[in-house]
Amino acid sequence: GEGYHYITVSRVRPQLQLKEDKEWLVMRKRRNSTVGVKGLDEAGEVILYCRSTGRAKKERGMKTRLQQRFEEGLAAIAASLNKPWGHTRYKKVMERIGRLKGRYPNIARFYQVEVTKQKGKATGMKWGIERKDELEMRFSGTYYIRSDRVDLDERELAFTMDVYSHIIEGM
Repeated sequence: GEGYHYITVSRVRPQLQLKEDKEWLVMRKRRNSTVGVKGLDEAGEVILYCRSTGRAKKERGMKTRLQQRFEEGLAAIAASLNKPWGHTRYKKVMERIGRLKGRYPNIARFYQVEVTKQKGKATGMKWGIERKDELEMRFSGTYYIRSDRVDLDERELAFTMDVYSHIIEGM
């Protein structure tokens, strides 16, 4: 018998080139959000690259909050190194950093955290964003629609996906 067709949303960025000859299609325009789509080249599959202004705004706010909380946590750990009652055992400091990363995995993976040590004691900490481009991309309001419906053009596929877009926008 005939197999099932699929149209799905993917957060994973395909390693494909945008079709330069294609125009951005506006799939939906509302007062506070515009969703545009552009096709990508892939054999046997249709992939649409989608940009949502509403989602981008929401994600930027989320990124700011996550960065602030994560960096406040790192600063608290670093400050405790200089307090007489603070945890300075290197292993204990690394455990605290590990727990903090576990609490904020969506932002922590973009940071590099270095702890200096001497005789088993943590003596200092420094941190910074390591993969800035990936961080910006992750919180840019973009996503991908993948489908095996090569018989549909971008506009038809985007229209079909628009039915489900309230689910995507809320993700």
